[in-house]
Amino acid sequence: MIRLLLGNMNDEIAQAANTAEDIELMATVHNDFVLDSTRAYKPEMVLMAVNGESDIDIARQIIDESPEVSVLVITEDQSPILLKKLLRAGVKDSLEHSLSPLEVIASLRMVYERTEKQLRKTQSTILMDQLHHQSKTIVLVSAKGGVGKTTTAVNIGVIMANAGKRAVVVDMDFSFGDVNLRLGLPDSPRNIYTLMLEGDRYQEVYTSYLNKHDSGLYVLSAPLAVEEGEYVTAAFLQGLIRTLRKDFDYILIDTSPIMSDSFLTALEAADLILMLSVADIASVKNNRRMLGVLKALGYSLDKVKHVSVKKGTLSERLAMEVLESELYASIAFDGLAVGAAADLGIPVVTHNRMSKASRDFQKLGIKLLAEENRSTKAKLYPSMKIWNKRARRRV
Repeated sequence: MIRLLLGNMNDEIAQAANTAEDIELMATVHNDFVLDSTRAYKPEMVLMAVNGESDIDIARQIIDESPEVSVLVITEDQSPILLKKLLRAGVKDSLEHSLSPLEVIASLRMVYERTEKQLRKTQSTILMDQLHHQSKTIVLVSAKGGVGKTTTAVNIGVIMANAGKRAVVVDMDFSFGDVNLRLGLPDSPRNIYTLMLEGDRYQEVYTSYLNKHDSGLYVLSAPLAVEEGEYVTAAFLQGLIRTLRKDFDYILIDTSPIMSDSFLTALEAADLILMLSVADIASVKNNRRMLGVLKALGYSLDKVKHVSVKKGTLSERLAMEVLESELYASIAFDGLAVGAAADLGIPVVTHNRMSKASRDFQKLGIKLLAEENRSTKAKLYPSMKIWNKRARRRV
């Protein structure tokens, strides 16, 4: 039974909903009272007419307060601008004003069935993650651009793929993402933004949106236009990362230096955060400021591991003192080797395996893979030491 609330809806649609055997019509109210009615009646779906910005704001408030409620709208304006605003607000579907009452009810049922199916998949995915914990999400961050985040992401991704792991790089630098460029892959109109436009069916089609590198590394590209990245919602990214966890051992997320909603969403999903700093005051100072902001927002800093790119005059020891942290890994600034590889669109670990940067990337990749192996053994044999002690006592 679909618990439905109507806002600013005509009598014909209200009558069709009221007579449908699988719909429980909670109330038909003016849009000004939809938010309060949602709080009171707790419907599963809200269908409301949208005639302007104020109606979009009401829909957004409903979704922010009650994300479990599916909001659908009917509007005469089907322009791309309005549809993008509705999508960004989190509206499930926008129905044309010309639809008959029976067609509207059929659309409601279709969205309800999709939502229920997606919920079951999500619950199953969460359960599998809890049981196996096989997938690992690694987010690369820095408060300063040009420090080597993308270079690091693609090179350790290639190392993981060469080790037989299923790895994917998600390009979430929506302003200047160039993961494809570093791997010699073409820009793709099938990217993270156009995948979101698939709506609830994105989980079924997302693999067709991935580019595949010769090494076996997969890439989900950033949007082609900067403004498109602004419409990628946190809710979509959360679901996307859960979906990727089903099929990949490693999810590498390359982020923008801007602390946007997408940036914070990536951090929430992270198992490990690699914070890159170059050896100069600006980079270290900005990263320390970022750590302070994250701490103030309630994020755990235990996941943050510091990677130093040896470019600049500041010593690594001093940089770590400023960041109040231990050094996790160092990457040589090998400008000639890395630059030549970037110009060719080939990862340096493939193009020049003997360069200093390549050797350091190999060390970092091996370290990450070794931690996975230790973690797996700990989960498989958590009581082995206790068992051995008991065995010795019996002897």
